Amino acid sequence: MRTVVRITERLLVAFLALSSLAVIFIELPVTASATNVACVVINVDTCTVTISLSSNMDEPIGSTMPDTQPWSLNVATTGSAPYTLMGIGSPPSTWNGIAGATNGTVWAAVLTTGANEPSGALAILTFDHVTPASTTTTTLAVIVPYESVNWSYTGVAPDNGFATIMSSVLPRPARGDVILQRKSGTKWVRAGILNYNASVQRWIIKLKWGYPKRARETFRILAVATARLSATYGGDFQIATMS
Repeated sequence: MRTVVRITERLLVAFLALSSLAVIFIELPVTASATNVACVVINVDTCTVTISLSSNMDEPIGSTMPDTQPWSLNVATTGSAPYTLMGIGSPPSTWNGIAGATNGTVWAAVLTTGANEPSGALAILTFDHVTPASTTTTTLAVIVPYESVNWSYTGVAPDNGFATIMSSVLPRPARGDVILQRKSGTKWVRAGILNYNASVQRWIIKLKWGYPKRARETFRILAVATARLSATYGGDFQIATMS
């Protein structure tokens, strides 16, 4: 029985010792994280970080770049008063938490100043894309006219009857993209939309004719512009009211 008591006492002492260590560990101070400063976009390849300076600064600072393309700190970085950047890299810094890295998307360093920093002083840090986005080659779609716009029509139309106009267009447009236009003075106005008839493979419109006797109206076909095709017009043609 005495042996059991001695073991229990030893375990209790060990437990209390560990408990004391645990309390001491929890009370240790936590290191402050770096001050994060926004990098303000100047153009597609450049952004700047502006930091207000005061005397005797010795502060970790950092900035997350505006996009995921690699950035680097410009060696020509300026400001209105002296300051020093401390860290590993060229200029002294770290990127993405990697010591010695010279580019990345998350930058950090330690900024220090002297004892007589002027009031209102600023540090202005300029960052640039490692590979300028402005040098990226963009392939633009070449816009060309339709290959052909052909038409046929009835030269005369009965009063209050119909005038039939047909057209073939290559390449074949989307529904609603073949328009009949009528000349009104010096302008062209929409007279109707041609619908595709698969049996004859033509675009057709039967235009209600409501123009006066001896009228002679001028028309044309318009194939509407698309992402790769420019607006293309057929030639002018005339339809008269049947006498």
